[in-house]
Amino acid sequence: MTTRQYDIVVWGSTGFTGRLTCAYLSNTYPDLKWAIAGRNKSTLAELKRTLDLKESVGVLVADLSDKAALRDMASQTKVVLSTAGPYAKIGTPVVEACVAGGAHYCDLTGEAPWVREVADKFADEAREKKLKIVNCCGFDCIPCDLGVQLVAEELQRQGCVNVKEVRFLADKIKGGASGGTMASVFNIFETLPFSELRKLLNPFYLNPRNPTSGEIDLPHTNASLTRQSSDNLVMGYDSVTKSWTVPYLMQAIDTRLVNRSNALTDYRYGRTFVFSERMIVPNALAALVVSVAMSFFQVLVAIPFTRALVKKIVPAPGQGPDLETRENGFFTARLWGSAVHPATGKEVLVQATVQAYHGDPGYKQTAKMISETAVCLAQDQASLPPLYGILTPSTAMGKVLRERLHARGIEFKIVK
Repeated sequence: MTTRQYDIVVWGSTGFTGRLTCAYLSNTYPDLKWAIAGRNKSTLAELKRTLDLKESVGVLVADLSDKAALRDMASQTKVVLSTAGPYAKIGTPVVEACVAGGAHYCDLTGEAPWVREVADKFADEAREKKLKIVNCCGFDCIPCDLGVQLVAEELQRQGCVNVKEVRFLADKIKGGASGGTMASVFNIFETLPFSELRKLLNPFYLNPRNPTSGEIDLPHTNASLTRQSSDNLVMGYDSVTKSWTVPYLMQAIDTRLVNRSNALTDYRYGRTFVFSERMIVPNALAALVVSVAMSFFQVLVAIPFTRALVKKIVPAPGQGPDLETRENGFFTARLWGSAVHPATGKEVLVQATVQAYHGDPGYKQTAKMISETAVCLAQDQASLPPLYGILTPSTAMGKVLRERLHARGIEFKIVK
């Protein structure tokens, strides 16, 4: 990549998460060469004053309808960090500009259909230009994607070749609801036809396409394994962690992204690898109540009339929790993975944790995650895996990003 004026340009900087991201970059990396970008110059200037950003922080103006301006923005930086969603509505022109302008890219999307669209449109050109276009770099899906990679690496370090299964269990989460995330969920139901929604049920929906047939590359044709990899819909009991569990809302994107990570690395975890997610609850009664409530909420969101009512009670895009909620939030998650050792024939079990305190996972920690992702892409290229195209956090950066986050308080640990 040729010498560029900026390391990072933050697109969507005036939004709620964008402002938190800018504040994090300013406070954590005082010597970073970066800029804020958006369509309104006066709003950007006001943001710069409000956050007391250094004079050296650039201000770039571009409109989504102006391809030339977007490309010019991308051509000035090593990385474009985008916090502006819903991405299915306004994200594609920014990715297109990055590919055309030769910039790496990262975002916070949790919208599987849009990731599918971006991969289909830009994967080949991004790969040819050796660009890393990295989706899902926030609370969805960095904890699970990098956590699964950690568990798989430990199993393989112990001599196992193929990973049999990894499960991610969200344990304790404290934080505010995300207006942007809810807007993305609403947009999926409002814009996708039923036929496309049905395709989303496939846990391998985001796998790369077969270059010959154009169909999604499936790791296997085993119906039983596919069912085990599919979204969990009922309460249950996890025998490894000895916990009651319920379906985890983020499995709709997490599962598909983890399976994409496996496919992009030529099935490094194995072709029969099974990934699933759950959320831990205190007891069986809680599991029953939460499961019923979650099912009811999903029905409300799926029906147009009731979805309009739900919109009135959840945060709107651009809104977020107050400072106290953001500062006092936290999350913890547990993972376990199993594999059969080829020499002994015995099952090997590995457990791990992912946790971060002193920050709401959907906002403060998410701002940290995407900021560190962008800095990693800008400053650590020589140490990153030689994979390019439309990637995931683990395939684009892997251990390098995991160590960056760990050093900043988002801890990934094998449990001995």
